[in-house]
Amino acid sequence: MSGALREAWANVRARRGRALLNAVGVVLVATMLAVATTVAFGLLTGFDRSANEADLPDVTVRFDEQPASSVRSRIVALPDLETYSLRDEITGLTLNSSGDSADNGVIEAVGPGRRGYAIVAGHDVRGRGVVLEQGLADAWGIGVGGTIHVDNSPPLPVVGLARAPDNVAFPLAAPHLYLSLAAYGRYLPHRGRKVNIAQIWLRDPGGLDAVLVQARMSSYGLSGLSLITRSGVRVLIDQAAGIVIALLGALSLIALLTAAAMLTASASAEIQRRLRSVGVWRAVGASRGHVAQVAALEALIVAVPAAALGVAVGVLLAAGPSDRLLGLLNQA
Repeated sequence: MSGALREAWANVRARRGRALLNAVGVVLVATMLAVATTVAFGLLTGFDRSANEADLPDVTVRFDEQPASSVRSRIVALPDLETYSLRDEITGLTLNSSGDSADNGVIEAVGPGRRGYAIVAGHDVRGRGVVLEQGLADAWGIGVGGTIHVDNSPPLPVVGLARAPDNVAFPLAAPHLYLSLAAYGRYLPHRGRKVNIAQIWLRDPGGLDAVLVQARMSSYGLSGLSLITRSGVRVLIDQAAGIVIALLGALSLIALLTAAAMLTASASAEIQRRLRSVGVWRAVGASRGHVAQVAALEALIVAVPAAALGVAVGVLLAAGPSDRLLGLLNQA
């Protein structure tokens, strides 16, 4: 083995240019595959991580505005109920901060209980403070301690940043902010104390089908009703992620086929050039196994370091863009 290895090293050194060309092909393929794998892994696992971090509800129910007491009486009658929370969502608001503005803003006034979003900086809604979605904060450069205006409201202090995995982030979706029902009543008194969203957590998510049937039976009188489950949210997010994964997979396949064609042509030319030297080896007593072993070791000497370098470069190149992509999808 040591003799074959020495011969392989000698052959690689004697043909540095060709070895370098082969190494470049391996590096390119390994880099593309590493980029695709890194991004795909993040997209395939990001929703579960984010949903668990945010304590995403098992069911989110949307409906036209109703008194909170009316909705509450329907929810507490559901089987296998662990807890729930109510909120009021108002859309089409004008948000502005430090020269940035949007006229499709969304406010969610949250009551006590679980939230269904994860606080990634600062703290949750408290007093007159508001929590911004992280995508909006990043796009507009607003941090904890900054302020934002809603329509003609006074400046609202930003006390936290949140990530809600049940929707994509701004600017792919409308900008969201959250505030308490008490602050909501002060800034937008014309809305009254009604709600249009209910978030429901179950003791056993395996009994979801029975809960959905009961929810539809008890929804008489509620207009504009729609229910989306945690798994339904995942399907919607996975559709967006699947497009990205498919594109990366196609690019990686093209790179792989191109490199394979290049390496095959190079190997064929190398075989033709080395037929004479192989004949000399065989004439002086080298076995077929020895010749094959030397050739295999030559390939390993070139391919293994090149592949390792390509993987490292691919992971480093993909890290930043992958994090930004996950951020746009409200995933961690």
